[in-house]
Amino acid sequence: MARKATCPHCNQFIEIDDGFKKFQNRKYHLICYKLAMEEIYENNKKDIDPKQELYEYICKVYGTQEVSPMINSQIERYMTEYPTWKYSGILYTIRYLTEVEKTDIKNNPNIRGVGFLPYKYDLAKQHFLIVKSANDNLNEQLKNKTIKDFVIDKKIRLKPINYDNNDKDIIKIEDL
Repeated sequence: MARKATCPHCNQFIEIDDGFKKFQNRKYHLICYKLAMEEIYENNKKDIDPKQELYEYICKVYGTQEVSPMINSQIERYMTEYPTWKYSGILYTIRYLTEVEKTDIKNNPNIRGVGFLPYKYDLAKQHFLIVKSANDNLNEQLKNKTIKDFVIDKKIRLKPINYDNNDKDIIKIEDL
């Protein structure tokens, strides 16, 4: 008699009548297969390559399916010209230009590709280092604080309701 297969996800035996799915020469229950694929997808999403993340963001900004050869060659040229640069730094530079300076690099006639990188890289790096240090300082200050440590110092003003307008949704006490 043949040995029963064991699902690697739940470690239960797979009955012949139960449905199963094969993945990497292992048999999974149908439900376990779906859960395992979701876990694999989430893990791969977290372990994304910085270069891939940069290219995905460029595609999002330029509204294309893939990075154009011109932009690809510019990035590769900058990576060889500036050996201290990283793909994540280029990504932060493009984010700085689009999100902080609110520059529309897709429709701007003065910007072709990513030719602005040498001019904005250091500025973007300084900006994100300042933001990171500010966040770290704030987290350090708030680390041991509780809600009781904060004082709410805000005045509340109440506006009178104007019953003179003919809103039929408001119920008036005189009508009751």
